[in-house]
Amino acid sequence: MLPLGIACRPEKTNGCITAPKDRGAIARFLGKTRHRNFWSHASVRRPARLKHSLKSRDNTALLPRLSAKSRAACGVAAKSWLGTCTPAGQKESAALAVNRGLVFIEQHRLLVAMPYARRIIADNIARIRERMDATAHAAGRSPHEVQLIAVTKYVNAATAAVLVECGCTTLAESRPQQLWAKVAAPELAGARWHFVGKLQRNKVRRTLPLVELVHSVDSVRLLAEVDAQAAELGLRARVLIEINCSGEQAKQGFAADEARRLIATADAYRHVEIAGLMTMAALHGGRQTARLNFAALRELRDELAVSAPPAVRLDVLSMGMSGDFEEAIAEGATMVRIGSALFTGVSCDSA
Repeated sequence: MLPLGIACRPEKTNGCITAPKDRGAIARFLGKTRHRNFWSHASVRRPARLKHSLKSRDNTALLPRLSAKSRAACGVAAKSWLGTCTPAGQKESAALAVNRGLVFIEQHRLLVAMPYARRIIADNIARIRERMDATAHAAGRSPHEVQLIAVTKYVNAATAAVLVECGCTTLAESRPQQLWAKVAAPELAGARWHFVGKLQRNKVRRTLPLVELVHSVDSVRLLAEVDAQAAELGLRARVLIEINCSGEQAKQGFAADEARRLIATADAYRHVEIAGLMTMAALHGGRQTARLNFAALRELRDELAVSAPPAVRLDVLSMGMSGDFEEAIAEGATMVRIGSALFTGVSCDSA
């Protein structure tokens, strides 16, 4: 399989064509589609006679010619990607001709784009940390009280590995299958993992051994399942209770009264450590509404901490994402879950 997901399946076509001589020729050959290809050309729907699968997952523009340094890195002598295609005038199947060009362009894109992606991601991390530190200082808090949790929902393992290289070693996933795959990726061997999404009970057993913290326990049934599976696995699961502070019906989580009843009976879950609370701000209402939601979670935590059983620690407040983490820090967040802001300016493949 090609890196970052170019997938072509050559099949027999009606006749042969000359290998396209430039990227525009391939774009015209492919015809219109609803998406943009990775040359940033408007793409077109493929002719019905051309039977192949083309997945282009990013629209990074490529220069039509390569520098001497890039040619040396790629191991080719030609000054354009055509040098790796069929020599001019030689005919082959349409799908194979296109595939040859796409393979080289994808490989060259990786060589050229990844150093820039690392630089952009590193700059994004630095800016986010500066904002986190400034907000903490303004609230009279130490920046060390707030942990950045890097959410990798929209990127693949190779891009997530850049976060680890840049010092973001605590990563989070919101989909169990993607978590399982990324934990197994060799390039992410140095990462520590949290789970922040909807966790179905049938995926608890496989997920628990892989993560240090589950942020999203949103029902008594799920908490009971986590406790049962942790007992069978011989571990103590660390979790946060998700609270619906916005009151939106579309959101999961406990209401405040339900959380009070749950914490009062927390001793029954002997294989679970309830480490704190988590919430998501209202979808609408802006930063002011978000701050009210975060303040409500902090106040609930302070109330519950007084009456909670001795074994229950509520030190963690997980709240705030890319668009509202500053409001969350101002209201006492100890963890902020940031995803899209880390990848601003980077065109990368999804997981």
